[in-house]
Amino acid sequence: MEDRQLLDTLIDIDAVYIVGLDRDARIRFMNPPMRRALGLGSMAEVQGQDYLLLAAEPHERETMRAVLERAFASDEAGPSSVSVREIRGKLIEWYPRRVANEDVALFLGVDITRRQEAEERARERERQLAESARLASIGTLVSAFTHELNSPNGYLRMNAESLAACWGDVERVLEAADGSHPGMSIGGLPLAGARETLRRLVEGILKGSTRISQLAAELRAWVRNERTQLAGTADVNAAIACSLGALKDVTSASTDHLSVTCEEGLPRVAGNRKLIEVLVDNLVRNACQALTDRSQGISIVSRGGGPGWVEILVADEGMGIREENVGRVFDPFFTTRRESGGMGLGLTIVSGIVRTAGGHITCRSVPGAGTEFLVRLPAPGAGE
Repeated sequence: MEDRQLLDTLIDIDAVYIVGLDRDARIRFMNPPMRRALGLGSMAEVQGQDYLLLAAEPHERETMRAVLERAFASDEAGPSSVSVREIRGKLIEWYPRRVANEDVALFLGVDITRRQEAEERARERERQLAESARLASIGTLVSAFTHELNSPNGYLRMNAESLAACWGDVERVLEAADGSHPGMSIGGLPLAGARETLRRLVEGILKGSTRISQLAAELRAWVRNERTQLAGTADVNAAIACSLGALKDVTSASTDHLSVTCEEGLPRVAGNRKLIEVLVDNLVRNACQALTDRSQGISIVSRGGGPGWVEILVADEGMGIREENVGRVFDPFFTTRRESGGMGLGLTIVSGIVRTAGGHITCRSVPGAGTEFLVRLPAPGAGE
């Protein structure tokens, strides 16, 4: 009697599933946890039924019949194979066993859902640790690089600013020399043309130095990951307008078709306006760089993204991104424009701003047809 009670207790443990099948996959036995998992009734209701038709998905039946055949073909009572099957959201690891001297194969299942989840969490922690170590190494390298870069660039910028400050006086001297010495040239250029050319050269040096400073600042910001700057809320449309105003020269030099559609009355989003401007600036610059012809367009849209969300869409009709690279565009230092000076940090910065604000960003691209970045930012208090 005690042995029978012990057996009944064992076969009713929720984490253990037992099914006994004959050679034709007819049910000879099914313990209560298995019946409950499948939503079936009493043992009397299921006994003798075809298990494959009753409980297996159509795509599983061939595989399960093959496992059953192997179980009966084996001369040993031990497991002939191990498989994992999902039942009602639970992962069950199955051990087929041949019952000695009986025309029955038992399938013993163990719920491994929690184990799988724990293993997945462990793998994710390992991945995060490896990523942290990799980024720490990159951060150390970047910090040293930007420190060394700033020294010569500081010298270059100081001299460029001094030259720009003096340029007005130099230009007046050249203008006077042009009047008193007709035909005089500098570097093979007539004085009148030389004045304009030299002015552009000075401006170019100053702009180049400024861009180097900006890149160094972006590198430092990425290394520091200054999340405290995300406090507060921002007006998305105001940020878009400010960014496009600063980018007017860039967009006008890249395309004849810039479309901007901002939905009115949008709620404020998480984050300060300056960082939303940085986000828009990087996405629009990226779109401009993707164009191969001025006839290709860029579209910028702000809109509601459902209760509590605001969306920013930046799409271009440029060269697009190859499928194997779409998943890497937010990785630090990944770029397809290395030859033209791309550092691969713009989209990383964008992704960091979005994630830290509690939002999401996705990229869709068709090579030769264009790319679309969709940013979803939470709007605290909206939709409540």
